Amino acid sequence: MSGSEHILSSSGVPTQNIYEASKDFDWESYVPEELKIDISGLVDSQPDSLPVLRSLIYYYNKDDVSKKRKVASPSPEVEVEDTNVEPSTYNLESFTIDIKEPIDSARVIELVSSMSFMAPIRKKLDLVFHVITEGVPALSIVNPSTKIPEMTLLNLKQSIKYCVLLPMLGNSTLSDKRNTGLLCFWINDNATESLNNQPIVCQFNLDLVKKQFISKKKITAEQEEKLLLNNSLDLTNGIKPINDEIIKYFENQFTLCGMELNNYLPSPKLSKNHCMKNTDTGIAVSTQANGKNDLVIVEAYKGSKDGSLVLIGNKPNEPGYLIFGFRKPILFYRLDKLINVSYSNITRLTFSILVTFGSEDSLAKETIEFAMIDQEHFNIIDEFMSSQKIENDSFNEDLREKATNPTENTNENDKDDSNDNNADQQQAADSDDEEQDGTYTGGVEEEEGSEDEDSEDDEEYASNAEESDNASEESGDEEEES
Repeated sequence: MSGSEHILSSSGVPTQNIYEASKDFDWESYVPEELKIDISGLVDSQPDSLPVLRSLIYYYNKDDVSKKRKVASPSPEVEVEDTNVEPSTYNLESFTIDIKEPIDSARVIELVSSMSFMAPIRKKLDLVFHVITEGVPALSIVNPSTKIPEMTLLNLKQSIKYCVLLPMLGNSTLSDKRNTGLLCFWINDNATESLNNQPIVCQFNLDLVKKQFISKKKITAEQEEKLLLNNSLDLTNGIKPINDEIIKYFENQFTLCGMELNNYLPSPKLSKNHCMKNTDTGIAVSTQANGKNDLVIVEAYKGSKDGSLVLIGNKPNEPGYLIFGFRKPILFYRLDKLINVSYSNITRLTFSILVTFGSEDSLAKETIEFAMIDQEHFNIIDEFMSSQKIENDSFNEDLREKATNPTENTNENDKDDSNDNNADQQQAADSDDEEQDGTYTGGVEEEEGSEDEDSEDDEEYASNAEESDNASEESGDEEEES
């Protein structure tokens, strides 16, 4: 797609302030001669790229530009004042600020309204990127009725630890739901105390975003139809082509605001985010479409609770991650802290995986068991672990003993699950959007049950485990008879 055919019109700029401020900016004096030639060549072939490139160069040189403006002022009485910058009483060096008034629409970079948040609170809220003053972007979660932020993060490059857009189990196999993913932000521990290390999690409905973009005249229905004329598309597992372009737009917006959006939604394009496996209980995605799985999501149990186990491969400048959650992501580990894995309780239908975190020379190690994983997903998990060079320690007698006698580990897991349930019940009590109080299973929404349902979960898990043991015993008896 050429620059002139890009789905977003010129009104979809990262921020009006930066674009207006850089309108007369002499960008050529701020780049090396060899880079100037390359940029000029790019602009010649893609004329629409000039405003973006000029604004980007201006953004990273704004301090120097401001100094030159002051030096060029003939006297204090006629000092040049940038009308786009207003005095601020906020501490711009902090990671969070408390905004008590509605956000000025002129300072909004991008707004996505009516997003279903799952954490840290459960309700429909607006996700807003905006500027506090010129060159200081912020991320706010905004109450749509009052237009006042309930939370605002600054210095996003330092405050956001990891941002990812994930497909959702149960949605990825349905054509009318696969265009909704989970948008997750993990915050650095020293950035804020109010979240108590909880991530910000919301459902990112791209079809809804598309409607909002059409109403803002950023895209047209004709552009969507034109994209569908491409015959070399994977429309069986991939999201809609127009939504793939919308994600590309948001990736650029996130970059301009100082952070990276890691997108793992299956793409309709055959050259990226190729869906290697897509079932209701497991998803595998190869970002380079080279057969190597960079994302694996499977259903699993931690203790007596079922949820989603998410494995994300490392990148050149980004570690991989292991994530697990049932009501919301509750476990978040860097993959380079994973010492080894071990497989156990392997039956014809299911298996368990034990993961050990820590360091080889440290006595403080933590082993977590994820159980009742569908046997059909064994290969994609094992291949993922091998590609990440994580040791398979399945023959370690200590781990095998822990797997065959998991009472202590299960009790600890149940304790964690119980604590998480209590926290979620408190959040649900404060929520004004009860439809969002479902169970986190990588995106499948279920009505939140009572204690009886929890009891049923325990019985079902016990029943499944018993069936697996019986199956193993029967298999052993058959071998003896033969």
